[in-house]
Amino acid sequence: MKKIQVLIVDDDPTVADLHRRFVSVIDGFEVIGIARTGQEALTLLETLDVNLVILDIFMPEVDGFGVLHKIRETRTDLDVIMITAAQEGDLVQEAVRLGVFDYLLKPFDFSRFKKTMNSFLKHFETIHNKRERTFSQEEIDNVIRPGMTSVVPDVLPKGIQKQTLENIIDVFKNESDPVSVEQVALLTSLSRVTVMRYVKYMLNAGKLVEELHYQEIGRPVSRYQFLK
Repeated sequence: MKKIQVLIVDDDPTVADLHRRFVSVIDGFEVIGIARTGQEALTLLETLDVNLVILDIFMPEVDGFGVLHKIRETRTDLDVIMITAAQEGDLVQEAVRLGVFDYLLKPFDFSRFKKTMNSFLKHFETIHNKRERTFSQEEIDNVIRPGMTSVVPDVLPKGIQKQTLENIIDVFKNESDPVSVEQVALLTSLSRVTVMRYVKYMLNAGKLVEELHYQEIGRPVSRYQFLK
């Protein structure tokens, strides 16, 4: 399948390059343009075959919402992820009403960005691969509200926090291959001891399966796969 074509729009060259480097290491995406202003973004959108816009709000000439409104007038099939420092409720609400796929606050870590991009990849593949057939309710739910059904129970044992558990689950769900405790700790910025506690909880709950990976030298390494 052709890679998703991404346009990055941010007036800060350092931030724009960071976004470009983040996108470049995630499978399924390709940056085909970087715009420093809203007007430049609109010009590029007239000539480039873009599938996804990563869009800042505060920019000279035309701000992010000016770009977003124009996109909705002319390109109903174009998706947008907003990445901004703007936390005001009215701006968040306007972004949601204009159909952004996600709204990320600066600064953010790579694991949060990767989670959004992987969710978008699944959304994009579902929509474009199944246009010619009908959808079940579950498939519609996954397109409109990806991840709507939580795998985290309402009541958790002492020492297990809901947000931390969700973050760890996201790592397992976003990795196609089994991952080690060390890898999860690196991706979540948690200690190995903390991750191991959550892994044991998930094993007991039947949410993970453990696999032993043998190496040429040293003891085998335990890696874990999330069970959907």
